[in-house]
Amino acid sequence: MRRFESAAGYLAARHREESRQAHVVAEAETRLQHAGGEESAAVGAERAARLRHTEEAAKLQALMDSVGLQAQQVIAQVEEAEAGLNAAQGEEKKARSAEIDAIRATAQASERVVKGSEALAVALAEERATAPFARS
Repeated sequence: MRRFESAAGYLAARHREESRQAHVVAEAETRLQHAGGEESAAVGAERAARLRHTEEAAKLQALMDSVGLQAQQVIAQVEEAEAGLNAAQGEEKKARSAEIDAIRATAQASERVVKGSEALAVALAEERATAPFARS
């Protein structure tokens, strides 16, 4: 009988282990089904994302083409303005140089007028000083 009890205990343990493993298998199958559903959802999301990406890339390219043309026009206007500015700066430099030359010429002329006035004053003073002698 002991053998029978031992075999019965062994069978009960095996039955419990089989039941536990069946439960583990059922849980694994549930997780597998859940993972399969998530994978399908991820594949759908990926397709949708790729489609949105393609659409947005096309919109971006159209915008870049549009902005690129406008940017080229703005750059051309800026270059034209810079050329005009450089020319104006060159003319300003020439005008300042001419102004400086005119100021120098005016200063030199004023100096000559002053020296001429001084020479005239000296000549008048000499004439007055020598005038009494010239009458005799």
